[in-house]
Amino acid sequence: MIIAFDLETHPIKDRMKAPRVVCGSFTDEAQPAYLLGYDETLDEIEEHLKDETMIIVGHNVCYDFGCIAAEDPER
Repeated sequence: MIIAFDLETHPIKDRMKAPRVVCGSFTDEAQPAYLLGYDETLDEIEEHLKDETMIIVGHNVCYDFGCIAAEDPER
């Protein structure tokens, strides 16, 4: 399955290139786009990363994953 996601973050500042996550939007073949809050967004991404059949796409996934990694390196 393919899922597209995008994060919204606090503004980028000097010496903070991976700001805090605010929320995330997701969409896939089976359902229309949906928006999740902070905790739910991090949980959703974690679940999708565990699924080896999942293909995650997005316009700025490198930046988004960098923000997630900075937010919670244990995930």
